[in-house]
Amino acid sequence: MIKINEVSVGFPAKMANGITITTMPIPTDATSCSTYYQLFKVTEVTNDEGEISESIEKLAEGNSPLTEEQFNAWGQEMSYVEDIVLENLGLTRSE
Repeated sequence: MIKINEVSVGFPAKMANGITITTMPIPTDATSCSTYYQLFKVTEVTNDEGEISESIEKLAEGNSPLTEEQFNAWGQEMSYVEDIVLENLGLTRSE
């Protein structure tokens, strides 16, 4: 999961702070592709024994396409696709 700077999602609004991004199946003759994303609220939870785990709540999902130009410039780095989707959605990675 990619950590993102918090963003308000849905109604009633909840704060998303994580995203997963998956490329959709790509035919060998493709000139573009689409991605599937899910936005999450990830919260640390401490149990009675002091053990920390994460609570993950899905807040939104959708598709975000790559243009033909973006697809052709892709190469092999998946972070390239992640950055395009984050930009399309107006999101930024958290530090």
